[in-house]
Amino acid sequence: MENQQQRVAVIVLVVMTLAGYYCDYTPQPCHQHFYNKTILDCSRQNLAGIPKHLPAERNTIAALWLNDNNITAVNKGLLENFNQLTVLWLESNIIRLLTSHAFAEVTNLQHLHLQDNEIQSLNNDVFLGLHNLEILDIRKNPLEDLQDKTFAELTNLHELQLSMCYLPELLSSNLLFGLENLQNLTLELCNISLIRREVFAKVPNLKRLSLKGNRLHTVDSVIFRSLSKLEFLDLSGNLLTQIPQRLCDYMPWLVDISFSFNPLHEIKFGKDYQKCSLRNIHLVSVTNKTDLLSNDSFIGIANSPLNKLDFRDNEVSYWRSEVFSCFTNLSFLDLSSMKVDNFTESKAAMSTAGVQRSKVHTLRVSNNTIHGIFFFFKLSFSAVAFATQDCQYTFLKELDISRNKLS
Repeated sequence: MENQQQRVAVIVLVVMTLAGYYCDYTPQPCHQHFYNKTILDCSRQNLAGIPKHLPAERNTIAALWLNDNNITAVNKGLLENFNQLTVLWLESNIIRLLTSHAFAEVTNLQHLHLQDNEIQSLNNDVFLGLHNLEILDIRKNPLEDLQDKTFAELTNLHELQLSMCYLPELLSSNLLFGLENLQNLTLELCNISLIRREVFAKVPNLKRLSLKGNRLHTVDSVIFRSLSKLEFLDLSGNLLTQIPQRLCDYMPWLVDISFSFNPLHEIKFGKDYQKCSLRNIHLVSVTNKTDLLSNDSFIGIANSPLNKLDFRDNEVSYWRSEVFSCFTNLSFLDLSSMKVDNFTESKAAMSTAGVQRSKVHTLRVSNNTIHGIFFFFKLSFSAVAFATQDCQYTFLKELDISRNKLS
């Protein structure tokens, strides 16, 4: 009996101890990453700032996640003692204010994410001290005021994301001052209608530039004269009515260019495009004119190294055989979702490849109204030979003729 009472007393003591432990336990708003203790996750905690009590010393933290909280400002001193911090996420807060020297204490910072906040202006002393920063993302902010030399301290910056900010005119020639090492610049959906000639003069090492989804009616090629190393240019989703000429006079290493989703009245690539190293051209949904393509549409890039042409979602139903005759190196051709109804009319088969024995290995003509097509397939070493009345595709490996009216 006595032993039984002792056992009961022990059980009661254990239960009371555990109950006291759980009653005293207070959940921490931040926790260390399970696999990497130098990552501190404080996201989605309705925080208005950084908690005073953290599960690790500030000077041991390399990455800090403060995204999806209720932070309204980043003041000088907020990041004090985080001297080993290299990655900072402040995405999706309600930040309206970045004070002078806001990041002065985190001079080792390499990645800074400020996207999806309510920042309206940036002073030119906000980023003082961030000489090691490589990536800055400030997309989706209602920016209306960018002062001269705002990014002057970011001498090691490689990528700058400014999309979905309100920048109707890139006015200042010193807007990108100090960014000599910048390689990737994104200015998408910023309502830009005018670009001053000297804006890109301070970023001579730029390799990728996206101006997608703005309100550009014309593009003066002179604005690109300092971008001799540019490889990718996206001008899609603007209001261009013509293909800009003389672009390749200044960008000999240009490999990929997009004019998709512009209301083009004419497609004509001048001979200056031969000076580029173009491999890919995107012309998706650029016209509702059935006869937009002419014999000289692509003559300016005759015998170019071009290997991909994306011409989907256009209203074109007819073209002459000479239209594609210059693409001797083309390997990918997409003519899907157009209004082609007979693949043999006007020697369209030959025009698709442009040469008697084409190097095209991917041909897509799906979602048209094609009904009269004469072809045969020949399996040979995993390659497919596809022939029409005028042209044989001995390199063809992929053919998509789905969603047509074949009989």
